[in-house]
Amino acid sequence: MGSNTSTPTSPPTSTPITLPTSTPIELPTSPPPDNLLWSEHTLEITAPACGSPHARTGHSVVSSETGEIFIFGGSERGKCRNDTWVISLSKDSDPGPGSKDDLKDTRLMASLLETTGEAPSPRVWHQSVVAKGRLIVWGGLLSNERSSHTPTDNSIYSLSIATRHWTKLDIQPAPSARYDHAACLCGSKFIVFGGRVGDGQIVNDMWSLDVDLLEINPKWEQTESVAGGTSPPRRVRNAIVAYGSQLYIFVGSQVDCLVDLGSFTAVWRFDMTTQVWANIIFPGGSAVPAGPDSGVQLIEDAIYVFGGYGNNRISCVFKISEQKWYQFPELYHRPSARYGHALSAIGGRMFLVTGLENEKYFVASMTVHGLNTDLINFPKGGSEITIKPTPMDPPRLARDSMIATTLDTITGAMSATEIMRHLVAHGCRDLSTELDVSHVSEYPVSQGGSGDVYIATLSNGDRKGLKCIRMLVGSTDEGRKFLKHAAHELYVWSKCKHPSILELSGVTIFRDQVAMVSPWVENGHLRWFLSQHPQANRCALCIRIADGVDYLHKNGTVHGDLKPENILVGKDHVPKLTDFGNAVLSEYTLQFTHSNTSQGMTMRWTAPEILSEETKTTQAGDVYALGMIIFEVITGALPYVGVKDAVIMRRIIAGIIPSRPETHVPSGVEQADRLWSLITRCWAFNPLERPKAWEVKNIMDEMTPEGLLANRS
Repeated sequence: MGSNTSTPTSPPTSTPITLPTSTPIELPTSPPPDNLLWSEHTLEITAPACGSPHARTGHSVVSSETGEIFIFGGSERGKCRNDTWVISLSKDSDPGPGSKDDLKDTRLMASLLETTGEAPSPRVWHQSVVAKGRLIVWGGLLSNERSSHTPTDNSIYSLSIATRHWTKLDIQPAPSARYDHAACLCGSKFIVFGGRVGDGQIVNDMWSLDVDLLEINPKWEQTESVAGGTSPPRRVRNAIVAYGSQLYIFVGSQVDCLVDLGSFTAVWRFDMTTQVWANIIFPGGSAVPAGPDSGVQLIEDAIYVFGGYGNNRISCVFKISEQKWYQFPELYHRPSARYGHALSAIGGRMFLVTGLENEKYFVASMTVHGLNTDLINFPKGGSEITIKPTPMDPPRLARDSMIATTLDTITGAMSATEIMRHLVAHGCRDLSTELDVSHVSEYPVSQGGSGDVYIATLSNGDRKGLKCIRMLVGSTDEGRKFLKHAAHELYVWSKCKHPSILELSGVTIFRDQVAMVSPWVENGHLRWFLSQHPQANRCALCIRIADGVDYLHKNGTVHGDLKPENILVGKDHVPKLTDFGNAVLSEYTLQFTHSNTSQGMTMRWTAPEILSEETKTTQAGDVYALGMIIFEVITGALPYVGVKDAVIMRRIIAGIIPSRPETHVPSGVEQADRLWSLITRCWAFNPLERPKAWEVKNIMDEMTPEGLLANRS
C-alpha cells in the first residue's frame, strides 16, 4: 500500500458551494447544433514513411472489444495491399464534466502492424472479423485475379493480435472461393453469405465456422434453411448483421453493374435456432432507403447505414426492436457522399473510414468521421430521428462552481464523518461496529505517502489491514486535501472485484481518520516476497499482475502508481494490486473536486510523457510501469539499478531504456527474445505503440521459467 510522500501545496482559495441533495439545480438545455452529431478527425499516422490506410477501397474494417479499429488489405491507387493497420483512439485532454458525449477532443492514431507468419496475399473485397483476440480474414479477389474475376483462395487467415503472428488454415470442405460477399460474427460463429464465385457468378449460400475451434478441430458448415422455406435472392455488395441469434441481410445488388436498377430493397431475417428465413414486410410497403455497397454497423439494437451507390449520401437506421426504418434529417455537418467505405463502432461511437467520392476519386482528405449515437433519439410514431438536447456549456470560469451545486461531491472541507457518510451512501461497507479497537496494532507496521497501515482484528477474528491518514482531520487545510485523496482511493478500490486486486472489505473511522479495511496479506509486497521466495514462479506472477491491470483497464480505471511496493502477495502466491493512490475512474457516481495536492510517484516506473508532464496518468502509462515490473520480477534487479534519480529522469525522458540482462533474458533463446520484445514494446516512447495489458498477459501466458533459459537456438 506504500507510495512516496510529496509536499502539499496551498489549498484553493475558493470553496465549492454545496446544496442539499433535495434541491437539485438542472442545467439549462438547448437543442445541440448538428455538428455535435458528426465530428471530423484527421487520421494521424505514427510512421508516415509506411504509407497510409486511408486512400483505399475494397478493404476490411472491423473494431475490437478493446476499442481498436483494424484495417486489412484493399486497393490503394489500383494496387492491391495486404498490410494490417490499427487505429487507436485517445483523448487530448480531460473533456470535463458534462462533455462526455463530445467526440471533438478524440484523436485517431493509425499504426502499421509489423506481422510475422503466413499472411494473406494482397487482395480486395474480402471480409474480416475480430474474435477471441484474433483478426480473421477470409475470401477476396487476389491481385492476379482481377482481370479474370475468378477467386481461388478459400483459406482462413488468423492474426494473433497479441503476438502479431499470422496462421493460415486450409480447412476442407469449405465454401467456394469468393469476393464481394458479406460476413459477420454471430456468437462464436463466423458467418459468410453470398458473393461472387468463379467467373463472377453470384450465389446466395451461407456458411459458418466456429472460431472457438480454430486451434482444435475447425470445420466449415453450410447453413441450410428448413425444407420448403424461402431464401434471399443471390446478391453481392450486401450487408449481414448479427443480433442475438438472428441474422439480418439487406441491400446489395443482383447484377454486375452496381446501379439502382439491380438493387435490393427488402430486409431478410434468418433465425439461427429455427433455421427459418423471413422476408420482413414493412407497413405501407416502405423499403430499405439505401443502395448497394453501403456502410453498415450495428450499435445496440440499431443498424446504421450510410452511403452506397445511387443513394450515396443517405443516412438511415433500422431499429431492430421496432422492426422499423428511421431517416436522418437533413444535416449541414455530415460526411461527403461516398461508397466503398466502411463503418466501425466502439461503444456508442461509430466511425466512417475511407471511400470513393465517385468512380475515379478517393475521398481526398485524411479525415475520419465520427457519429455520436448517444445523441440520437427515436421518436415514437415518427420516421425521422431527432437529436437529443444536451446541457448548455457555461463559461469555463463558472463551470466548476456550477457543477459543485449539482453533483454529490466530496470536498476538501468535509470532515472524516461527512466523508464516511458519502462513501457508505455510494456502496462502501461501514465496518465501524465490527472493528475491535483493542486489537489494533499500537504503531503502524508500514507507512505510505498518504497513509499508515495497521494490523486490526474484526469481531469475528479476521485479521485486516487498516490504512488511514497520518494527519489528524481538521488540523490543516492540507490534511483535509489528503483526506479527500484517500477517499478517492477508497471509492475506486471498492469498485474492483478480481483475484489479482486486493479486496476492500469496507471503511471505518479510526483515531478520527477515515480508514480503508482490507484482508491482511502475510507475504508483504512483491519485492519482499521475491527476496524470501527466490524460487517462486516469476512468469506466473507476471501473468497474474498483467491480468489485474487488464481488469482495471477494461473497467475504465487507471492505477497510476504501479510498482512492486503496491503489489502484495497472498499465501497462495497470488499477487494483488493495491494502493490506487493515483487511480482515475472514467465514470463513477461519486464525484471528487480537484486539488493541487498529488501523490508522489516513483520515477523508475513512470512513463516519459508523464514525467515530462505532457499528460496525466493513463492506461499506456500503466503498461509502461508493467514492463518495468516484469523486468524486475524476471531479473530480480531494479530498473536502472545504481543510477541516481536525476540521471534516471533524463534517461527516461530521452527514451533510453535499461540494458538487456543477458543472464536472465539471454539472446538467441526463443522465449527470452519474445519476452525482451514484449518488455521493450511496453517501454515504447510513443504511448500509442505500447501493447494493451491483455496483450501482455496473453504473451506472458506462453512463457515459462524453463523456456526463458533454454538452450540458445
